[in-house]
Amino acid sequence: MRGHIVLTFGLSVLSFVIPGVALGAFYDAYDDGQVHQDANDPNIFDPNLWDIDNPHWTIHELMGDPASFYYDANDGWLRMYAYPILVQFAFMGASVDDGDPDPNSTETIVDDSSPHYVLARVKVPDPNWGGISLFLLSSPATWTGYNIDYQANNHVFEINRVDATDWARGDYVVRDGMDEPNGFWICLQYDGQGDPNTSDIRASCWNGDKYDWGGAWDISVNIAAGWDLVKYPHLTEGGTALGSYGSQVTGLTADTKFDDIEFRRGLFTRVSRTLTVKLKDCCELGIEPNLAHPDGGEKRRYTNGTAVVLDAVVPCGNKVFKKWTVKGPNDAGDPLYQIVTDTNEVVYLTMDGDYLVKATCKCGGGVEPFAGMVLVVLGVGVVIRRLT
Repeated sequence: MRGHIVLTFGLSVLSFVIPGVALGAFYDAYDDGQVHQDANDPNIFDPNLWDIDNPHWTIHELMGDPASFYYDANDGWLRMYAYPILVQFAFMGASVDDGDPDPNSTETIVDDSSPHYVLARVKVPDPNWGGISLFLLSSPATWTGYNIDYQANNHVFEINRVDATDWARGDYVVRDGMDEPNGFWICLQYDGQGDPNTSDIRASCWNGDKYDWGGAWDISVNIAAGWDLVKYPHLTEGGTALGSYGSQVTGLTADTKFDDIEFRRGLFTRVSRTLTVKLKDCCELGIEPNLAHPDGGEKRRYTNGTAVVLDAVVPCGNKVFKKWTVKGPNDAGDPLYQIVTDTNEVVYLTMDGDYLVKATCKCGGGVEPFAGMVLVVLGVGVVIRRLT
């Protein structure tokens, strides 16, 4: 147990209450320079406008009153700055409001019934302290959760079981060599298979690309073996959050940045999938989540198994939407390779391979009749929601 945190975190940590914590998968690259959902009016949050890859963040200024707090996303990273003035610690948290409102959605993450993870690219411009935290299975009412914590001043990387002001360490490792000034990746995963009391919490950090992870976890804690289940009963709620903290004990400020957040059901994998999207007489296409590919252009890149929604939203001129053509997975030499057409304006695709999708619009005359089962053979039908 990290006694210095227990002794110096005051009761104000209990004010970390998230009334509308995210229950569904979400992504954010902060490309709009905002931590709020509506870039045109960052003071307005409408839960009916839930956007899986541009969610609404709430920033919680905790611990350290009086202290200096500051946050922004001006450079495409969520920056959280906290400087303790008259107290030993200053802590900031960030949580996503609401989430996928459909309780039947396969992307809704509300309990411990299946694996899920949170991943982020992080940066520590000033390594004098810069504590970084990610949380899983957290409760908005009691401020509990499983936590991965990276301390830039000594490069300690650890898993904790958080219960308000009590942070119980489960496992740790010293990870020297992380590219703190330019950014590195951290991932916290709940395995969630079989008996939840004997599931594992795992974590890794690595440099380079998102999929440069070596495949082996740096640290892993079995819930039953790692913590006293009487004092620390297994957590069953699905919230997640980010955290940044500074300390006068080691001297200085928390000035940390987060980017490319990914919170979703399933196990994280090094396998990435490419979606290539082409338009014929369609001027704009809705894709959620719309995750950039390093090659840019027509390509998007996803973690294996990610559910994607495509919506042909804006035909060019007086044209109307005609059809989708989906080719894949992989290439024409693959025995699973197929070409399927669909005349529905919205399709749902599971990225279990590499796909090419073409949206075709035509001169006015209406949309062709319903095409039947269409993409079932491609393993689709993951209901996230219909784009608005």
